[in-house]
Amino acid sequence: MKTRKPTLLLDTCVVSDFLNVDAEIVALASKFLGELLIPRVLMEELSRKFEFDVLDALGLRVVDSSDEILKEAGVLRLKKGLRSLSENDCVCLLTALKNKYTCVTNDRLLQKTCKEHGVQVWWGVEVVLALYEQDGVSYERAENFIVRLRQTAFYVKKEHEDEYRRRLLEIKEKKTNQISDD
Repeated sequence: MKTRKPTLLLDTCVVSDFLNVDAEIVALASKFLGELLIPRVLMEELSRKFEFDVLDALGLRVVDSSDEILKEAGVLRLKKGLRSLSENDCVCLLTALKNKYTCVTNDRLLQKTCKEHGVQVWWGVEVVLALYEQDGVSYERAENFIVRLRQTAFYVKKEHEDEYRRRLLEIKEKKTNQISDD
């Protein structure tokens, strides 16, 4: 029986990272990992930074947020402890929660809040690690992504890069062991 691929809901920071490091990762992820979605309000935010034709070529499916989610996002943001979340972060959280999507974000507070609400959450680099595991990209390309991400994203520290490279190497060893077992 084939396992169901997760539906990945991308935050703007992840899409920005992919565009700055290796834009083709988005298309490969939708081919190998499952459907990639982005809430319309987040796509509108991205369109202020990137040309629309670039965004359109990514193949992301833009989802409209219901009036209920948009209203709830505004209310959620007023709760104590969540004021640091942007309204768009709240839209991302609620869209993932209500539709059982996996939220992909590099925002630490959104990560924490998703976990507190029972939403499965990935760091953006986990998309690349999963792609390598599914033979969607080579080891070298995944490693290059990690190195370039460290160079372009202020939030990726040396210890993060080391951890991502360690995890990539673990996947490589696991894949090598599977081949030798066959």
